[in-house]
Parts: sequence; structure tokens; C-alpha cells
Amino acid sequence: MPDTGLVIASAYNKAVIYLSKRGQLDGSCMCFPLWSSPSQLESRETIVMALVNGDHFIGLTLREGCPLPLTDQRWRTYRNDIAAGWEESYFSRQEVYRKNNYRTPETFDLT
Repeated sequence: MPDTGLVIASAYNKAVIYLSKRGQLDGSCMCFPLWSSPSQLESRETIVMALVNGDHFIGLTLREGCPLPLTDQRWRTYRNDIAAGWEESYFSRQEVYRKNNYRTPETFDLT
């Protein structure tokens, strides 16, 4: 899905959010257009898809301000410099996601 997410994001000039269970396929991620800068209006619009039962997708609407998955690494690798501004609009919500999903495990000294 992340590969297709990059194509969809670039075709519709919108952010694409892909959601799946942890460890399922490529995991959740966010894709942005590769070759265009965000306009004020369009930068808020997103396409959200979730993988269900491992074999089909459904469209979703997320609540305002909810945490968002991290940006797909391929976007960072292949994007044009003009597209760099897309991630800025979503950075704070991605930070919340990062803190909730990538915590350092607590350790206890049992000696």
C-alpha cells in the first residue's frame, strides 16, 4: 500500500494515510505528493484508508487532531524539494503518534 499511497497522493495532490495493525504488511504510514507543494486549502484534506481482515481496504474519516502515523521513508527519498512542505503541517500530530507507539520499554532491576 505505501507504494500505491505515493501514487494516489501525487495524483490527487492530497496526503494519504494508510492504517493497519502493527506488524501487518508494511504497517501504518503517511504519504504525501512527490512533486507539488501544498496549498493552504488542500494541505488539510487527506485520504484515509484502512486494511481490514488483511485482504481489503475501507475509507475512513479521522477525528480532528488525532495522532497520525509517520511519513513513509520512500517519500523522503524520492520527493522533489518543492514537496518538502507537506510534512510540516502534520508534524505535531505525528510526534504524538511517535510518542505513543515507539516508547522505550521500561526496565526493572530484579536483583
